[in-house]
Amino acid sequence: MRSELEVYEILSGLRATRRIAWKLEVPAEGARPEQHLRRLIERVEDGRLRRSALAALDELTAAVAATSCVALSHEGARLACCLTPLVS
Repeated sequence: MRSELEVYEILSGLRATRRIAWKLEVPAEGARPEQHLRRLIERVEDGRLRRSALAALDELTAAVAATSCVALSHEGARLACCLTPLVS
């Protein structure tokens, strides 16, 4: 193979013809699957891409933390306020 791009093109072709399954798998078991995802993202070599993905994961993690305490307290109005940034 001549290049990294050629490898990805071959993998993409194999995926398109359903000869391989190529996807990110994060185990759902355990209390903190986002930690496994963080470890995977931290291995991304492209610094800009890694930082962008980590920032998105940090935003999601913060939103989950903010809504967790509200969901436990059964305060629907506060929950709606916490969820608003996620859908806007």
